[in-house]
Amino acid sequence: MAKSDEELLQQISQLGAAVNAARDESLDPELRALADHTAQEAAGRLSEENQ
Repeated sequence: MAKSDEELLQQISQLGAAVNAARDESLDPELRALADHTAQEAAGRLSEENQ
């Protein structure tokens, strides 16, 4: 796999982790909000980088 493919997979994995944390009702609401914000930023970055 090319380095750029590995980086893309890593970004997707991190996005998935942030989305899962944002949906985890066992976590503190403040932490969930932070995870949601992180997921939104990561999704935007992925979208911009892959246009």
